[in-house]
Amino acid sequence: MHMRRLVFIDDDKSELEEFSRIVRGQYECRTVHWPQESEELFSRPAPDIFVSDLYLPPHTGDLEPTPAQREEGERIAPAVAGQFSELYADSTREDKTRLRATMAAIVAARVLLDQHGMRWDSRLSTESRCLRI
Repeated sequence: MHMRRLVFIDDDKSELEEFSRIVRGQYECRTVHWPQESEELFSRPAPDIFVSDLYLPPHTGDLEPTPAQREEGERIAPAVAGQFSELYADSTREDKTRLRATMAAIVAARVLLDQHGMRWDSRLSTESRCLRI
């Protein structure tokens, strides 16, 4: 039986290793360490599935947030986290409505990461992800 091909993109090598271990035997998994190996995305046949980290820093790396960005991020972060925690609180919610809410939460998280100098803490396990300010 042919295994489906999966590409996982992340800027944290430990996440790449952990994810590969999880899907081993179920998918033919290729990892791409961002941005160092980003050219590999275009040098091989397209996979069946792409999995990407929510936040990939620019090629120039993350910038250190200003004190004002930190304060604003601290103020906004609880509301963004609340959007995610509410996604499955109502079991009667229609799938399409939940999908829209999920996309809105992802966009809010991305704005928080991009505009307020926040980053995902790569030192934490996948199960205990949190925002680092």
